[in-house]
Amino acid sequence: MANIHHNGNYSRKAHRLDIPILLQYKNQTYRVENWSTIGIGVICEDQSLDHLQKEEEVEVSIVLPVDQSSIGLNVTLRFKNKKGEIYGFEISKIDEKNRRALRHYATLAIEGEPDKLETLMSDLVMPVVATPIKEPILLNESEDKEIHANFKKKVMIYSAATLVVLTFAAYIFLYNYSVMYSSVGVVGGNIAKIRAPAKGLIEKEYVKRGDHVKKGMHLFDIDAADEEYLLEVERERLISLKEKYKRPPTQGRGGSSAKTVPFKKASKEETARELKRYERAQELYKEHLITLSHFNDAQRRYDAFVKRNTPPAPKRDVVIYGGGTSVAELRRNIKKSIRRTQLKIADLERKIDYKHQRAPHDATVFSVIEREHEHVEYSEPVMLLNVDETPYILTKLREEDAKNIHMNQPCIIFDITQNKKYLAHVDVMGYAAAESVVNKTVEVSEHEVPIRIVFEDQSVRLPFNQHVDVWLLHPDNAFREYVDALIWI
Repeated sequence: MANIHHNGNYSRKAHRLDIPILLQYKNQTYRVENWSTIGIGVICEDQSLDHLQKEEEVEVSIVLPVDQSSIGLNVTLRFKNKKGEIYGFEISKIDEKNRRALRHYATLAIEGEPDKLETLMSDLVMPVVATPIKEPILLNESEDKEIHANFKKKVMIYSAATLVVLTFAAYIFLYNYSVMYSSVGVVGGNIAKIRAPAKGLIEKEYVKRGDHVKKGMHLFDIDAADEEYLLEVERERLISLKEKYKRPPTQGRGGSSAKTVPFKKASKEETARELKRYERAQELYKEHLITLSHFNDAQRRYDAFVKRNTPPAPKRDVVIYGGGTSVAELRRNIKKSIRRTQLKIADLERKIDYKHQRAPHDATVFSVIEREHEHVEYSEPVMLLNVDETPYILTKLREEDAKNIHMNQPCIIFDITQNKKYLAHVDVMGYAAAESVVNKTVEVSEHEVPIRIVFEDQSVRLPFNQHVDVWLLHPDNAFREYVDALIWI
């Protein structure tokens, strides 16, 4: 490996290179400690160079190791000084071809390619061109800066790669020593199922998927035509009873009472309304939406209306005879009938209002299961509302793995859509943890155990039915210290 050293206060005039080369002098080979653009430091352990005098010049050969071979360059060195086992020489004479080869070898060694023998041989065989430029053996100032910049760039790249590898290794270490099992979970718990309040057809829906609803807002209506018809009948009956209560018949001496009522024919609008009401009752009965008793009541009411509006043949007045009942008792009976009719009206109004389904919470419509004009049974789900509540996570494990899971065991929930992690713990294990709506997504086989996980932070909000990653951590306290590191990573 090639290294460049620079000492600001050192007496040498160039950088020193730790490029491995050898020096041959008088059939003896010496290792070179370092060398530069103008000098060489030679290691001599047997003190065979002690006979050299200062400023004495010697003919030597510099050996360049290249790809299982070597190249020898003849140069003249001038002895300068000695420091321990290192003898310092100055390059006093060198051939231009050798100078070019030595400089090229240094450049290749710095770039990590010192074994290109063909390029060095080309330096030795190329002719020397006369030039006034005296090129240094190694590096000029601009090349030196460029090499340092490239070196720093490579160091930064290698350092960044090393940091990435170390970070990944640390993550793998923390994961393997902290996480017992990993699985995929589904968000649940923050959903409200809106069921049909009664059996019948969905008459109208007022919201669609994605709508925001307030508490008490209309969601949908179940058809209440039969209740509305009966309610109108009872209200008419109540009006009639109140009229009778205001004008009761008077009692005669012989135990009978009589009152002459002047005949008055109903208007065309009233006649058309009664006829339409009777025809509507016939249609409802044919469609099996009302009972036979309700239809008979409607028929009797219509027959009575027709009879009242048919003028008598002999005279214009109608006399109503009593059966000997006292006026007080008759008023009591009418009052009881009024009370019973009022209770029926209140009951029908409650039934009609009950079929108008309203939102129980502030929420967002997640799904509309049944559409308008579809028939639903009592308590059948019609809509799903995503409410503003803290959800839980439903996941599953194999039976043999679930045996190692304990209640309140710590977990980490990773939301890939928001790139966030949350602390949680195991709340319920077994089929009590499952939810019917979520079960359509999380299918639990015979040899799997459902697990419900709750968040530590109650302010967490995640969309219903979203998939998340679940990490069940080691239950021992010794591994709890890695939780913060996993959350940070």
